[in-house]
Amino acid sequence: SLLTAGVVYKNFGFAEEEAIRKALFNITSIISGTGYASADYGLWGGFLVTLFFIIGLIGGCAGSTACSVKIFRYQIVFASVTTQLRKIRSPNGIFIPRYDGRAIEEDVLSSVMSFFIFFMVTLGVVAILLGMTGLDLITSLSASAAALANIGPGLGEQIGPSGNYAGLNDYAKWILSAAMLIGRLELLAVFAILTRQFWRA
Repeated sequence: SLLTAGVVYKNFGFAEEEAIRKALFNITSIISGTGYASADYGLWGGFLVTLFFIIGLIGGCAGSTACSVKIFRYQIVFASVTTQLRKIRSPNGIFIPRYDGRAIEEDVLSSVMSFFIFFMVTLGVVAILLGMTGLDLITSLSASAAALANIGPGLGEQIGPSGNYAGLNDYAKWILSAAMLIGRLELLAVFAILTRQFWRA
């Protein structure tokens, strides 16, 4: 928030209090999935637009009602990647990824990695499907992320913080509705329900 406020204050002529207020409100809204916007941050330059997009894909903490990937999954992935780098550096060493001081069990690590793969693949597939309906790249990609992570506003003139989804064609709305449900109901659980093995059990 302070970084965003600093950039907005320096480059866009906002007063200090206004810059902090707008940055804090909009970042909190995006990261929590509230969906509100008090300013068109799409006009704040490429750096902040990219930052808002990334923040939306982080989400809230474990146990919160916020959607998206959530912070603890990033922490587990970071711990795993760090462990792999240490193994490369010291092949004979024994390194165990840890989260909050405790060793991460293999099934937990596998579950988190599977979630990441499913999330990114689904995001890409939804973006491609939206592109096939005639939407541009930025709109397709940000709409896919916004629906799957239940963020709210996307990027661009049409679905950005000053726009809405009303002008999208019916096919795009159906695709986004499905993506929103998948993201809200938890990705792996939805795909598990769609498998043949689930209904045979």
